[in-house]
Amino acid sequence: MLLLRTHQTHYKVSWLFLLAFIPLLSYSGRSLQNILNQIITEDDLGLLLVILMVAIVLIAGRWLNQKNPSKLWRTQFWFVPLFVIIPLMLPITIERVHFIVFGIFGFVSLLLWNRVPGLIICGLMAGMDEVFQWWLPDRVGDLRDVLINMIAVYGGAMFALTGSKNG
Repeated sequence: MLLLRTHQTHYKVSWLFLLAFIPLLSYSGRSLQNILNQIITEDDLGLLLVILMVAIVLIAGRWLNQKNPSKLWRTQFWFVPLFVIIPLMLPITIERVHFIVFGIFGFVSLLLWNRVPGLIICGLMAGMDEVFQWWLPDRVGDLRDVLINMIAVYGGAMFALTGSKNG
């Protein structure tokens, strides 16, 4: 029981961190992007993100193997393309960062919340991030970005549901 309580605490802390990090990333995204461009090339950043995405897929696979091993291989048929191939097709490297962050947010949300409230929270966060950007002077809220955020957040959420015995 203590282990379960510890996991719930980790999920809550992770969720709260992401809840604060997403708007912070939106608010300071251009500045961070300019700083990163001075430190590392766009190609090198893209390569680091590919490594990060592959690591996430491996860690997620290990998690799913522990939670619901019967669904591991079937899930990999949609999870790997969703979280490796699709982000690689995005033309702007920073969109890959959004994909990773929103995917993790969706995953943690469904570990923490029940199905319906968790999915509603995911959708609201994906859309509200772009609404927030409309009010920022150097950012633009874009429906394309809402779609990218939604795909990532619901992909992460569905993966979390796959790990449950009833998912």
